[in-house]
Amino acid sequence: SNELRLGFIDQKSRFYLGLQTSISRSLTIGAGASFAFYGALPYFINDTAQLFNYKDTALFIGNTYTIIYDKSKVLHAHFDMNYKYKDMLNLGLNIDYNHFITSENLLKPWYKPALEIKLDAQYVLLKKFVFKLGFDIDAFMYRPEFIENNVGYIAMSPIFDFDFGFEYLWSKRFSIFANFNNFPCQRNLNY
Repeated sequence: SNELRLGFIDQKSRFYLGLQTSISRSLTIGAGASFAFYGALPYFINDTAQLFNYKDTALFIGNTYTIIYDKSKVLHAHFDMNYKYKDMLNLGLNIDYNHFITSENLLKPWYKPALEIKLDAQYVLLKKFVFKLGFDIDAFMYRPEFIENNVGYIAMSPIFDFDFGFEYLWSKRFSIFANFNNFPCQRNLNY
């Protein structure tokens, strides 16, 4: 999950509904949905009014943020599909859709992705070497744009993340691993 622990989040209630089934011995499919009511859900907003005084000079710091709490309702839909071949190959697909209903005080759910897709693959070679690949997409996010005392919004580009991992299973109790997150070194300008 890409949620940060920001302290108090006033979740009034949340309703879940879901199902999971096995199509075959190696293929499982699941789906679910939830609807949540929040009295205070945190949203980041870039604080463009924040100035920093340095040696009698006022500087704008573009990486300062304010957290705005808003009464929100969130409809969340989830789909997952997993394939397992013996103890050698595991493939997984997770798709999450989030629909945020905010109050009139907040134009869009700032920096919150509406669509999250995750693909995972794991291959075990000779019961000793484990190779892992991961691919994540966060899409349909918005950021605020301030134009002459008015707030508008700009659609952000999707964020892509590629991960690679390797693990050597020394014994049943001990293993050595290395994980490389975001190995194409993409700049994720999320905020």
